[in-house]
Amino acid sequence: MILTLTNKREVILYLLNLDKSVSKELFLEKIKDYSKWVLVGASHAQIIEKVKEGEETRHEKAQQVLGVLSEPFIYWDNENKEFQDGRKEFAFKQLLRLNVECDSQLNRKFDFSIWQNRSLEHIFPKSKANYSGDACIDFSNEQDISVHCIGNLVLLYGRDNSAFGAKDFNDKKQMFFSYPSDEKQLKEHKKILKSIQLLHSVSVFSVQNWDIDAIRTNQTNFINKFKATYNL
Repeated sequence: MILTLTNKREVILYLLNLDKSVSKELFLEKIKDYSKWVLVGASHAQIIEKVKEGEETRHEKAQQVLGVLSEPFIYWDNENKEFQDGRKEFAFKQLLRLNVECDSQLNRKFDFSIWQNRSLEHIFPKSKANYSGDACIDFSNEQDISVHCIGNLVLLYGRDNSAFGAKDFNDKKQMFFSYPSDEKQLKEHKKILKSIQLLHSVSVFSVQNWDIDAIRTNQTNFINKFKATYNL
């Protein structure tokens, strides 16, 4: 994860020197710690806590990221325009972290090829927000969440995002958890086989229903995990 997202030469030299001076267990903990700070955009100096007095610290960097990821609009703003403060990129990185951690807990190697073919999937489709009908959710009276909030987003492979399209939650869930016998459905199922390996993304789809409360709960869980990871 470190080598995927930051300056390789600087990090490798640092880790080579570190490896000579600490135990294997501490070395592995240092790598894990380094990677989490990379994901909030901290510099090498900030990560190893060698900043000058008055300069921004790694915890301040993490607090800034938490601030933007806690806002109701992450993917686009309320006019469906792209943000310029990097919040979507931070969403990508933090959702990547959650999926990597799931694999690490199972001692399974994570496939980082997703970083070249990544997408953010709206669990509840953005095209159906605030429209009338049984399959729609009205976000117009919500202050803390929207169809574009982190609680409604998961990491997927890019081609799998297009396979999901504007399907509703139950149809997407069926694609994840069912192995259909129907030839047409089987063809669609095969399109998302790579994303089935993303354990955190899949786990989000395991809830029974996807509504306002589910989105808010998922957002709260994300924020709490972020705070615990970065000691905020």
